[in-house]
Amino acid sequence: MNRFLMAVVLAMVLISSSSAKDKVLFFVAHPDENIACAGTMFLMKDIFDIHVMVMTHGERGLGVEGFKDGSTKARRTKEEQAACDMVGATLHWLDEVDGDSYAHRDVCRRVAAFLQELKPRAIIGMWPLDYHCDHVMSYACITKAIGIAGMRDVVEFYFMEQAYDSRTFIPTYYVDVTEVMEQKREFIRKHVCQNPDDVMCRMEMMDAEMRAQLCGTYNML
Repeated sequence: MNRFLMAVVLAMVLISSSSAKDKVLFFVAHPDENIACAGTMFLMKDIFDIHVMVMTHGERGLGVEGFKDGSTKARRTKEEQAACDMVGATLHWLDEVDGDSYAHRDVCRRVAAFLQELKPRAIIGMWPLDYHCDHVMSYACITKAIGIAGMRDVVEFYFMEQAYDSRTFIPTYYVDVTEVMEQKREFIRKHVCQNPDDVMCRMEMMDAEMRAQLCGTYNML
């Protein structure tokens, strides 16, 4: 997840000048990480055909028992679907295992075949320098798949920041999502098991001031 004003290497021209219903793919390692792009997704949802691909179901995110009995996987799958429904995004799963995901040949080829079928205009993926190995693997997987699919000179590729794990991420652009902040909050709240006592929303608010100073547009009131 990341800040209110999502920092991505993404010019606003991607939003404003596209033809209707070009496809955009958000590629992440775990459920809830597209919170990093939620504001941008809301700005895009009436212009683009949005797709989200998640490598794992985050099945280790609530402890050992929930991982063993499958309850965490079921819960987080349902929550991610509810969030994607808010932005009209089509959700896809790779079914890798949380904590044990790899950019191995088979999964990269599966993603490449998916890209050839989807033909997205742009892909937004995770920054490669990261504390979480699954995040690094998601970057390796999507970039390898783009190459296998023969799309390096065809698809636009942008990075997002995973706020607490990305390292040395310096954005080129800040996307002003002020007008969709209430929708973003509700999007965060769809990930109920990751947002006890609304902590994720509060953390977003605490960080908004810094982003506002950098972007110069977010109204804190």
